[in-house]
Amino acid sequence: VADPETTGTTGGVLDQWGWLAVVGLTVASGAGFGVLFNLAPRLALLAGIVSAVGNAVRLALVSSGTSAALAAFVAALVVGLLVAATAGALHFSRIVVAIPAVIPMVPGRDAYNALVELSRGTVLPALGSGLQAGLVIGGLALGLAVARMLTDPDWAFTR
Repeated sequence: VADPETTGTTGGVLDQWGWLAVVGLTVASGAGFGVLFNLAPRLALLAGIVSAVGNAVRLALVSSGTSAALAAFVAALVVGLLVAATAGALHFSRIVVAIPAVIPMVPGRDAYNALVELSRGTVLPALGSGLQAGLVIGGLALGLAVARMLTDPDWAFTR
């Protein structure tokens, strides 16, 4: 069964138009979350662009067989490193761009499936979906934390 998150209209791995659509929609969602967080327009756009890069990395890893949690970790690490690289030049706090950039990668489908399965009384599928969602969210958080530790040694050793 093909995962709808990694398939295009042809039913196979995302074709070039599918990738273009994913990148465009991810820019829009990352920028949209930036707007919800009251970011300046240039920072909201940066959040969207960084989000698209991270999500493209995540989807490429998932479609190549990497686990969703590891792919989320690597994607959040990429987002954190990109944000750290631009924070000094554009004079903003890393967290205000990094968080809107990773929100589109939160596994809402798995969390929803866990709640649906719980409401049906099927505990094992609910636990599976909930665990999958928790692992991906943990990977996102850990990826941002490791990126911060790599780029800010004072933060890593004083917290």
